[in-house]
Amino acid sequence: MKKLMITLFLFCCIGMSLIAKTPSSTAFPNSEEADAGSAANPYKISSIGDLYLLADLVNAKNADYWGKNYELTADLDLVNEGDDYWTPIGIDHIDNCFRGTFDGKGHTIKNLKYGTAGTYKTGQAFVGLFGGLRSGSISNLKLEDVAIYATVASGEYFVGGLVGQFRAGIINNCSVSGTVKSNASSVCNLGVLAGKIQVPSSPADALIINCYTSGTVEGTFVGGTAANMLVGGIVGNASGSNVASNIRIVNSYSSSDVIATGTSGNTYAGGIAGQFQTDNINFYAINCYSSGDIKVKSTGSPFAGGIVARLNSPNANINNCIALNDNIILEGKGTNQCFRIAVKSNGNMSDNYALSTDFMTIQRPNSSLVTIDVDVTADVAAHGADLAESGASKSAQISTALTKLNAYVTANPTYSGITLRAWAPGSTYPAFKVENNPASAINPISVASKAQIVNNGYGFNVSAENLSQVSVYTPNGQQACNMNASSGSVNVTMGVKGLVIVVGYDAQGNKLFAQKHLAQ
Repeated sequence: MKKLMITLFLFCCIGMSLIAKTPSSTAFPNSEEADAGSAANPYKISSIGDLYLLADLVNAKNADYWGKNYELTADLDLVNEGDDYWTPIGIDHIDNCFRGTFDGKGHTIKNLKYGTAGTYKTGQAFVGLFGGLRSGSISNLKLEDVAIYATVASGEYFVGGLVGQFRAGIINNCSVSGTVKSNASSVCNLGVLAGKIQVPSSPADALIINCYTSGTVEGTFVGGTAANMLVGGIVGNASGSNVASNIRIVNSYSSSDVIATGTSGNTYAGGIAGQFQTDNINFYAINCYSSGDIKVKSTGSPFAGGIVARLNSPNANINNCIALNDNIILEGKGTNQCFRIAVKSNGNMSDNYALSTDFMTIQRPNSSLVTIDVDVTADVAAHGADLAESGASKSAQISTALTKLNAYVTANPTYSGITLRAWAPGSTYPAFKVENNPASAINPISVASKAQIVNNGYGFNVSAENLSQVSVYTPNGQQACNMNASSGSVNVTMGVKGLVIVVGYDAQGNKLFAQKHLAQ
């Protein structure tokens, strides 16, 4: 009996450990090194405990870690951490926020959870992997299968898969997939990537570039006084007050379904953003597209748009953006507040494109009935959309959209000093193209598979499914060798040692992987 009781006790302890939060690390793996946290030697985040440690340090207002550099060195899966474990990295926009650089190095963080569909978590006004990003950058990071269900009792709040509130800096080459939802009783800013971009009163720039989202973002107003609900496939809302500041969303796309349900306040649902607002700041949405369904329902003032629900600033601009949404639906009132590109209360729109109504359903309320809008003239005249010709196949219209997107990249290969990514046909819609060159070799976020690379007495062996050719580059982009593979494997021999970038291709020349390797 005693042995049985001990066995049961150990079994219970093991079972509890599977659902308990992983303890925070006490230090980053390289914390003791003299230059740790510098650009040359970023703090290494190699475990779930290290990720918790970063949150602990930021949320404790530890100034020793402000403005530092951090690097993710491994994929992390949080599936066993439970449903109520996560405290965002940064819980406000002043002192308890992230400032510095975070480079995901193409790695993936999976199963980030905050609340559940049955119990929306309350208590934090800034929700995401990062609650608040004050300055610096987040780059080369993929969030997969996020599940965020958030609410607060009062006050404005900010909910995003990656960042709750983005104040200034750069989010580059990041993606988010999954579900982001909120039950709102006050002002809510809700986006799959970021809840709100809100630059400070002093001059500052915020740039989102080469990013994409997929999944569902949904905000539902559940009571209280009238409040705004702002929901977007990439960001819920964008605002600021300094005329010298810029907010830019460039070369990005969303296939997320966007749903907003409000009451007597303003309710916004946009494929890229819910709203660009305020008079002074400069806003830009450039070379982006949205393909998810857009739906807004409200008894107050609802707005729905394929790219931005409401363009509400004289300095706001939508240029070379593509609305490929199958459905844009408004229920409630406001017949002139549902358009293919955006509801343009103020601002500038040019060279945009949308599916024809043969394939895109625009539903607007008409008295007590919901009608399908087939009047393209009003959209062209008031909202700057180049609508596809009626009768062209949907695939032909998507091909036209792809041509327009790439024409912009060809004419503008860089933006704000960052190289734009070209577009390729996806399974249905355009996706980012992976180029066969060293520049994309160090950017493995779009890589479809990984190779096994093992050092041996002659150099190293590379093996991968469907591998036909291997190219090796030095970190500065110089090609060290190029070799054909047989039966998915090849022994690489070369004079170069140290850090190299190994790129593999199949027989058709498609890139299979791009991995860093320490050759010995």
